Amino acid sequence: MFNPIKNIIVSIFLVFALVGCGSSGSSNNETTIDEEGQNITIEIPVESKEGAANFLSHATFGSRKEDIDALYAMGGYTVWLKDQFSKPSTKYTSWIDTHLGRNMNSTNTREALYEAWYSIAVNADDQLRQRIALALSEIIVISNIGVENAYSIADYYDLLLENAFGNYRDILYKTAIHPSMGIYLSTWGNMKEHNSTDGTLVHADENFAREILQLFSIGLVQLNLNGEPKLQDGKPIPTYTQKDIEEFAKVYTGWTTDNGSFYYLEGVNTLASLTKPMIAIEEYHDTRKKIFSEIFSSPYAEVQGIPESLSANDDLNHVINIIFNHPNVGPFIGTRLIQRLVTSNPTPEYVARVASAFNDNGLGVRGDMKAVIKAILTDEEALLKYQQEKTNLQTQGKLREQLIRLASVVRTFHAKGDSSINSYQFYNFSVLGSFDLHLRPLTAPSVFNYYLPTFKPSGILLENNLVAPEFQVLPPLKMSDFGIVVLSVIGLTDYFPDKITLDVTYEKNLLASNGGESLIEHLNLILMSGMMSNAFKDDLIEYTDRKNTAHDIVEQLIALIVLSAEYSIER
Repeated sequence: MFNPIKNIIVSIFLVFALVGCGSSGSSNNETTIDEEGQNITIEIPVESKEGAANFLSHATFGSRKEDIDALYAMGGYTVWLKDQFSKPSTKYTSWIDTHLGRNMNSTNTREALYEAWYSIAVNADDQLRQRIALALSEIIVISNIGVENAYSIADYYDLLLENAFGNYRDILYKTAIHPSMGIYLSTWGNMKEHNSTDGTLVHADENFAREILQLFSIGLVQLNLNGEPKLQDGKPIPTYTQKDIEEFAKVYTGWTTDNGSFYYLEGVNTLASLTKPMIAIEEYHDTRKKIFSEIFSSPYAEVQGIPESLSANDDLNHVINIIFNHPNVGPFIGTRLIQRLVTSNPTPEYVARVASAFNDNGLGVRGDMKAVIKAILTDEEALLKYQQEKTNLQTQGKLREQLIRLASVVRTFHAKGDSSINSYQFYNFSVLGSFDLHLRPLTAPSVFNYYLPTFKPSGILLENNLVAPEFQVLPPLKMSDFGIVVLSVIGLTDYFPDKITLDVTYEKNLLASNGGESLIEHLNLILMSGMMSNAFKDDLIEYTDRKNTAHDIVEQLIALIVLSAEYSIER
């Protein structure tokens, strides 16, 4: 007999392992160049509504029925991508301006930022851009733990949105000079080597110099195109040395804003100084020649360096070019984006195909984000249509990120908040911070994000050398807390102060007219891309047949699915 309470409890505490390998083979985006030199991508047909739903689960914050129908009617995945690439960004600062006003009050603005995130993630048309911006924010990290002003954080997120479909070189450069990054990783007010008032020699701050290499671009070890480490005498080859960090740190000196002082805490900070790109004061910039080590330079044709007497901005452009052209960037960033969008353990072949798209979009352009995104989302390891050909499905996929899982429920069922309870138009999730579950964006505990991309939970995953990053922030003891959040959002508990109401009119009408089996098949499609096991499906149908007179039967079924182990793992 199917026991829904027992199922929820078991699902909350059950940790299934399965996180992403796939089969080898060629990319499904076959490209040719026409007589005018234009890159032509042969269309990849949408083979089924289940395939459409699965694609949307990777590319958006939830597969609404009408979104699935629209993609299926379009007939091709690249048609949908081109449409999304053309949509302008829905900006967070604009949302805050509308609902709160331009306000330096960090507490009010911070809550408005979280309200804006859920509102935009759930309702905005530029779904792909929003999904990519979230992924980038978890790679090139800033956080409210370190940056007090939430409006500046919102502006940083807008920068990621604006450049999500641009070039990764521009993303590296623009994030480097954003005031939030200057605060977070200490480049705002980073002075060249000098003697303090007591005569102590003070070196340039190395914080940003280290993280732009380790986390934002090339990683710690040299990589092959497929993401596997290059080896020398059986050991990975490092990408840089401490001497390189010291040389890079010299580059990032002299930067500040127009707050009236070189240092962040000594000036009069305004919204302008917290959102406009940083500026350089040349007298505080280290103009000495920078020479990088043979270890760092080994992937290049010659030893890398920057000539003396350049301005701060010229130095920065030189070093961004050097980093951007390192052969590690394609496989390193490609792997990180694949993990955020599709699967935790991509095969080397998958990584190589994405890295190749990063290195050359087909027209000789390196770092084209559109090409990278297209390669990730339309690869055979991402599309449902190829899953039956794979022999390692048990290791494919990833744990659904809690933030996205919650947004998906709210989006899929067109949820609305009670505007009479708060001043915002949609939802009030201020209480979410108390759960420590990564349910709010831009709140990572460190520059290493909420979880490490190489995290391996103990047990079967560790034994099989598989990573599962999201499990680091959702250990078994936290799963019951997440269950409370989900049940409240769905409407089965009253934990949240405001009422968040799912629109399940279609689902209730479907149950009344066609019965429980049709309803379960519908929920299977929009929530699980048709991949629900027969056993789970039979249990839900049996439960529906017994409880179909309950006024909240649809909400109960949604909870049983969303809190199940099967749903937790996105394939």
